[in-house]
Amino acid sequence: NSTSSYLAKGTEVISIGWGSHKADETSDELQEVKLKVMNASSYHCNHIQNHHTQLCAGDIGKGISKGDSGGPLMILRSSRQWEL
Repeated sequence: NSTSSYLAKGTEVISIGWGSHKADETSDELQEVKLKVMNASSYHCNHIQNHHTQLCAGDIGKGISKGDSGGPLMILRSSRQWEL
């Protein structure tokens, strides 16, 4: 099952991390951002190398920051359970 079929375009996901909007600094507070799964063929997703194992998520004016790499991407399922 490919990632792109598992999470449909427009699905809301949440990313968390210690990244900051300032260069070479991390936040003292855990940050969170709500994003939407994007179409893998979108211009903004041209860095995706394997559409079966990677996905692209973003939103206007939102994204992850330096220092967030490796943080979880989460989705709240209808069963009220978080999935990483």
